[in-house]
Amino acid sequence: MKLSVNRPALLVLSLAAALPACGSSNERKRIQSDEAGAGTGGASGNGGSKSNGGTSGSGGSRSNGGSSGNGGSTSSGGASGGSGGTAGGGAAGNSNGSGGNAREAGAPDASLDGSSGNGGSDSGSACNPGCAAHEACVDGICVEADIDAGTDCVGSPAGAPLSATALGLPSDGLKLWVRGDRGVYKTATGAVCAWRDQSGNGRVLLPGGVRPTWEGDSVGTLPAIHFKTTSDQLGVGDVLGIGAASARTFIAVDALVKDDGRFHPILQGQGNTDATYVGIDANTWSSAGKLEGAYLGGSSYDSTTPTTTSPRLHVLVLSTMAENAPVPDSALYRVDGTTQTLNYRSGSGKILPFATANFTVVGDVSSTPSNGIHGDARVAEALIYDRALTTPEITAVETSLMARYAIKPVKPVN
Repeated sequence: MKLSVNRPALLVLSLAAALPACGSSNERKRIQSDEAGAGTGGASGNGGSKSNGGTSGSGGSRSNGGSSGNGGSTSSGGASGGSGGTAGGGAAGNSNGSGGNAREAGAPDASLDGSSGNGGSDSGSACNPGCAAHEACVDGICVEADIDAGTDCVGSPAGAPLSATALGLPSDGLKLWVRGDRGVYKTATGAVCAWRDQSGNGRVLLPGGVRPTWEGDSVGTLPAIHFKTTSDQLGVGDVLGIGAASARTFIAVDALVKDDGRFHPILQGQGNTDATYVGIDANTWSSAGKLEGAYLGGSSYDSTTPTTTSPRLHVLVLSTMAENAPVPDSALYRVDGTTQTLNYRSGSGKILPFATANFTVVGDVSSTPSNGIHGDARVAEALIYDRALTTPEITAVETSLMARYAIKPVKPVN
């Protein structure tokens, strides 16, 4: 099973770089489900043998309807069998020909469901009721299927498909959902090659330059991706199909490493055209310093809540993106369950035209900090909706995510 990934051009702030191909076609490796992303398991095939055999931490290779053996070859149309790989990664073949144990990062939440999909099962225990279309069944659990994300990308997290409803999150209008313990494709050293969307929309965020780093137990003891430089960003070359004037909601869980650096956990806009940028913005342009904030269509705003290196939950709701709409009347910004007062710092104070916006980024270290200090932060989770969430929905989001990441409510400094 293979997901084709398009790499559109991505221009963010002053960084004018296209998403890299991450290696030529003859040198790319298909990503294999793998123990901790560090195993070396063989490449998949349709009736062919493994390219380098199974090793410790990696089971049999993935094929189309073939059986996996004990580090051996695969075949097409055969029944499942064999004993899988060695300890820590062995998995018998299944009706979809998956192999290898993808228990990479983070155990599945008890509240996660097993949504229906291809219905594959292995020779030991079935994934009931089945796995999503992009997943395979291994040892009775659904694991990520492979995508071509570049040379040396060898692993992806395991776990049942995420369910927004089961986790107390709104599902209507959810356009993007990434989480540190799901869909992360990375090298053996933790460099992130791709981050798969969990919303069901099939998107894959790709690096805009330098690959950021996956880290376990880093935000509220849970996995996150660490963005350290102005080239460390993951994104797509569009705005998720959200209309230029449409409402939207950005939700992010992050933790700053430097509390005085400028950082966007979520940002949309047109490359090199700051008048279009919209996003959550710690230490925004012309900030008074060490304050959470937002950058909204060419205008920057401080909140009254100081930045911190502790985990934070941000909710930014834009009720409209209509041209010339006054920002104070259009934006709601909350930090750790508390509504913020947005204090104007620069710009027109109005929403500027957004029709030319062409990117969505998670984890952007700003290349234009007004204080000269670039950001450094970790992002554990991000969600984008194509509508303004209601007050009860915002409360549900905050209840769920603040509990998950052990975030306590804070009060703004007056």
